[in-house]
Amino acid sequence: MRIESLLASALLLATSPGCRHTAAASAAGLPQFPSSAELERLAAAPATVPPPEPTRRVPSWTLAAPLPTQIGSAPHERASATGALLAESLGPGVLLSAGMHCVAREYGRFWLAHAAMPAPELATFILARCGEPVADLQVAIGHGDTPGAADLSGPWRAGTEATLAKLPRSGVAVGAWSGEQDGRSVVVVVHGERTLELEPLPIDAGRDGIVELRGRFIIPVSGSSAHVTRGAYGFRECLAVPGTAAPRFRFRCAVDPADPTVFLELSTSAPGRLLSERAMIAMISPGQPAPDTHAARDLARPATPMQGRGAPALLAAIAGLRDALGMRPLRHAEAQSVVAGRLLPHYLAASHNHDGRTADLVALGMIAGWQVDGGTLRDGAFLGLELDGAESVDLALEAALMSPARRAALLDPRSAAIALAARDSGDGSQAIVATYQFFETLDLAASEQAILDVLDRERAALGRRPVIRVDGNSAPPLAAARSKIHAGADMNDALQVMLSDIVGKTGLAMRGLALHTTDLDSLQFPKDLLDAEHVQIDLDLSQHRPAGSPWGMFLVLFLYTDA
Repeated sequence: MRIESLLASALLLATSPGCRHTAAASAAGLPQFPSSAELERLAAAPATVPPPEPTRRVPSWTLAAPLPTQIGSAPHERASATGALLAESLGPGVLLSAGMHCVAREYGRFWLAHAAMPAPELATFILARCGEPVADLQVAIGHGDTPGAADLSGPWRAGTEATLAKLPRSGVAVGAWSGEQDGRSVVVVVHGERTLELEPLPIDAGRDGIVELRGRFIIPVSGSSAHVTRGAYGFRECLAVPGTAAPRFRFRCAVDPADPTVFLELSTSAPGRLLSERAMIAMISPGQPAPDTHAARDLARPATPMQGRGAPALLAAIAGLRDALGMRPLRHAEAQSVVAGRLLPHYLAASHNHDGRTADLVALGMIAGWQVDGGTLRDGAFLGLELDGAESVDLALEAALMSPARRAALLDPRSAAIALAARDSGDGSQAIVATYQFFETLDLAASEQAILDVLDRERAALGRRPVIRVDGNSAPPLAAARSKIHAGADMNDALQVMLSDIVGKTGLAMRGLALHTTDLDSLQFPKDLLDAEHVQIDLDLSQHRPAGSPWGMFLVLFLYTDA
């Protein structure tokens, strides 16, 4: 018998799965991208690329009972030998959950049937259907021909105890399962990072078209977002409910009640990091029982045979899918793809070794798009892809598109350019992909009113009156502050000059606010603007590219009083 520790292929690139970055900076500063020189130094250093995990793609797989009826943590069974050993071995800082037992059971059943890990799309289905809200899934599988795994007799107990001894003693959810079939034995131990506590959410939620995701974070986070799938390839970003204060979170997600399966994904950013990571992925089936069988999906167009597994094949697959969906083509930023090719080994090594600093450096360097031409960049998305176990890149791409956050990166209609690199690993490929959005023609005056419309809606949700719109009465001081900031002045200094000018001329006590963002829909208004009974306000919206930044930004200046 031998015990092997295998990283789950479902989250092989666990440092940044489906990672999406939207810059939203306030007066605290703009996103700090690595320079071209930093990326060059990294690319020139040696990197050891880990081998991919063995996976197998099957036409369908039916999960065994019991399966959860809600997303969240129910107790792990303790009647079996593995369940009892878990209870004996792990302390109160570890959550022994039925969801993780479900995950372990399905990996074990699959290994007994196929002597391989499930391909990424099935791995995602298992994690989502088992209903445990965890991040960074890790799987350890012990297998061999020696009998006794089912009841942990013979050498199996000592081997399993050794595996359990290596687990973290806090901050994780754990599950285990053991079984035997046709003279083969297997023991599976899984664990995932617990970043949040989720309020009970039935798996049949959303029959009215709305799902509320509520809970609290149990680790420090600097930001969070949630997405849901809609239909075969659609996605929606969930709306954060105004007035929800950290560490609590509350999102309202619009789902299609006709969808038999909806994947819901929550992502978070750690303090000091701009990039987000998956905190959980779960499945709901609005108004109906959730499926227990995963089957390969029909594609939007016929799959093409996998002639190669490198960047050209992946680029063609993405282009073909967007074309079939009636979306505009993505221009290939070839010079940036050359950079991606040199950074790919470092990203794969960093992800395998859980080296978040290097993975962030690669991801942020790709998002920066120093070699992307054709306009001023306003936003970017990055993701790592594991495309294994399929006879075509088109089919392998399906695994990535089960994630709504990855759909947002690859299928956003606003994206206009793409850069990528892929490594042929024999049975598939490992890739990094970045997509880019550019500033386009924008009616600034209409956008200013739209910003205030959003502010009014958020105030209304808190029972507050609409703001009084000054509509340009403060244009000269706002324009002066804008010019200073565009020229490189500190935003706080420019605001102080503006406020001093206003107070000197009118004697009114005013407040100023400056926000840098690439996405006007992501503006977060300060608490006093939302809570004050009476607000008079004027604003100035402009676009510019700060010196030394690869991206352009929106600059939004507010001048208001809440007296």
